[in-house]
Amino acid sequence: MFVEENRTPQPATPEDSDWDKLRQLIKNCAVDTDISDLAQQHDHYLYGMPKRE
Repeated sequence: MFVEENRTPQPATPEDSDWDKLRQLIKNCAVDTDISDLAQQHDHYLYGMPKRE
């Protein structure tokens, strides 16, 4: 289930490094799916394959 949230991205400040800006961008784009095994079972969730042990 995808839930769109109304959140304002945190702006990067001039003293932030490029890595800090990337970390903030990833944080702003993160979506909470409530699926704890999404990375391990992505084939199951994307393609309907049986879950791995």
